Amino acid sequence: MNELNVLWGPIRSLLEREFSFNSIKELVALSGLDITGIAHLQQRASGGATKGQLICGVDAVYTSIPQDQKKRFLVNLTVTVHVGEIL
Repeated sequence: MNELNVLWGPIRSLLEREFSFNSIKELVALSGLDITGIAHLQQRASGGATKGQLICGVDAVYTSIPQDQKKRFLVNLTVTVHVGEIL
């Protein structure tokens, strides 16, 4: 297991615990992850995707990208979340 995958674990947990379904999609998109693989996931009053399913979809996209893209995504995501907290 490499360092970037280890770093993803706590960030993933924070996203799921602290952010809404739509905020998670927005944050990962703003951070540079190609969300076409999770674009079909929608939260609805009944029959929609859960936050857990969304996070699993993000996991699948994250694990499929090269190391340099993982690093860039994690840095961008950390900055995006931090700036959001300041604003």
